[in-house]
Amino acid sequence: MLGFLSLNLGIFNLFPIPVLDGGAIFLLLLEGLLATIGLKLSMTVRERIQQVGFVMVILLMVFVISNDVVKLFSRGSSNSKPAATEPAK
Repeated sequence: MLGFLSLNLGIFNLFPIPVLDGGAIFLLLLEGLLATIGLKLSMTVRERIQQVGFVMVILLMVFVISNDVVKLFSRGSSNSKPAATEPAK
């Protein structure tokens, strides 16, 4: 179970979200492509990209946590059994 969790975290870390490692790789590739045509990303643009990535990660965390809390409370409040476990009439 721990290995599966570690693998999932490693794969998620490689997504091209700017705050994560995959985002850093993506920004380096983008800067390399822009350097071939003579352009350069300014520091303010790089900071804004990092801020957007940070907000995306925070929003994803809020969504996942709120989804888990809603499932927890909806499962706890319903006392009815699933149809598969009820005896046939």
